Amino acid sequence: MKTSIETIAKFFGVIAWADQEFTDDEKQAIGEIAAEYEYSPADVTKLQDAVSKVYDEIKGLNEEKLNEYLMNLAAEVEEEDAPALFEGALELAFANGYLCTEEVDNLLGLADVIGIELPQAVLMIADMVKDDPEIDIKF
Repeated sequence: MKTSIETIAKFFGVIAWADQEFTDDEKQAIGEIAAEYEYSPADVTKLQDAVSKVYDEIKGLNEEKLNEYLMNLAAEVEEEDAPALFEGALELAFANGYLCTEEVDNLLGLADVIGIELPQAVLMIADMVKDDPEIDIKF
């Protein structure tokens, strides 16, 4: 993973923020995702702490400011990391056992700014739902 921990934290912070709560399940999922990225235990902790900080920083943003934040974030993501980051964001969104409209909106916004085509992003979301039939969908 060439994208910095700080950038990944921003990316994941947007997903954690979407449902207006940053749960222990999401924190644990971040640790699991970081392990998949082959981070050291120290870097796993650094990422978890950084996501928590980002969550606190962005939770007061309105939609316009969030869109601006996403556009700035796009320039910080290494192109080759985009698919793995998006998969990590999906895992994080599913960590609390449900998927809500705001999370899907943010996932699609993140996919768009990092160059993942929207139809591909929708299919990736659908595939994760299919693989975990216990996920609750909240409209």
